[in-house]
Amino acid sequence: MTGAGLQVWLAAIGAAAFFSNVLLYLALTGHLPVPPAAFVGGLAVAAAPLCLGGGRTWKVLRSPMALWVAAYLAVGGMAFVATPVSKGSLTALASMIAGAGFLMLMMFVLADAAALRVARGMLVALVLVGVVVNLYDLLHPLAFSPFVGRAAGLYVNPNIAAIALVLGMVASLEAVPARWQTGYVLATGVGVFVTLSRTGIIGWVVALAGLLWTGVLRWRVLFQVVAALVILGLVTLQWTGELGALAARLSTIGNGPLERLALQGDFSTKVRYDVAVEALRLFAAHPLAGGGLGATLEWRYPESTHNMYLRLLAEMGLIGVIIYPGAALMALWRPRGAVPAAGRVFLAVWLLFGLFSHNMLEDRPVLTVLALFAAESVVALGAIKEETDPKQGVDPA
Repeated sequence: MTGAGLQVWLAAIGAAAFFSNVLLYLALTGHLPVPPAAFVGGLAVAAAPLCLGGGRTWKVLRSPMALWVAAYLAVGGMAFVATPVSKGSLTALASMIAGAGFLMLMMFVLADAAALRVARGMLVALVLVGVVVNLYDLLHPLAFSPFVGRAAGLYVNPNIAAIALVLGMVASLEAVPARWQTGYVLATGVGVFVTLSRTGIIGWVVALAGLLWTGVLRWRVLFQVVAALVILGLVTLQWTGELGALAARLSTIGNGPLERLALQGDFSTKVRYDVAVEALRLFAAHPLAGGGLGATLEWRYPESTHNMYLRLLAEMGLIGVIIYPGAALMALWRPRGAVPAAGRVFLAVWLLFGLFSHNMLEDRPVLTVLALFAAESVVALGAIKEETDPKQGVDPA
């Protein structure tokens, strides 16, 4: 198999295995005898010819994203050195290194025009499968999600499911024919809504607004498809007899899932507020260096900050607050030109999701999408160099 053929296959396999979250789901349910990290190692071994290829290696290592990874590890490493060694600090260090390593690996795998096309096509299929599985999960409580009335599919956690679907939709929209893009976005919205994740629903709305603002989607077609989907959904549910059954199930749940869409009186909202205040206190006590790597994993609360900005601020100090937005900015950096519409929408939802999740730099479905945009930047950099390099026989002017 040629290097190009190997890269295309690895791109398809990597996207399917890690964006879908199937490996972690199988591991959590006891159906996978080895941890998902073993498959990351297998992908790394298979991708070694790509990583060790001279031209491709330097293109990736000189990319803005690689520079960000180096800075992230350096700042995190200093925070770890300044932290007393503990279970929390070791867990945070391992997660940081694993996330950064996986991101770089996927960049090597995806840093090719053909591999990017295949990966986007795979994401389209996986997003649609995720929507279908979420609908099944909602109609068959506890089939995948541990929360009755909230779908999660293979992602197990409804919030992660919603975030993954939104990011996957934005990253793969280019691979969908223009006439189907509105339907694709709306179908994804259905899959996100049934998770009842406030984070995901807001993120999908922001993505939709961005796509309309940039002209990718047309208002007239949008309204037509929305009306068609609502009518089709109601008719289908009524015909299958599931509409009444679903309403009955949801109505019997105390403090039910629909109530979480109202922020008042919700336990989750109170917890998020409490940990946010604690994170700010930790930062105030250590504004320059932070409280140390893993500090938000070992405080008196059972959960971390639910916020990337606060987590990095509390653990790494003032410099930590620029790390998270810096990841998207470096992934989207393009020479000689504006970031494409999908990239601008991705930046908006990336910054938004950081306000509601503290695992954005660890979850592999999320990192797969980030790597796709970063690899696109690598390909763009290579194309510009070929066009302007006098050695290629092209007039640089």
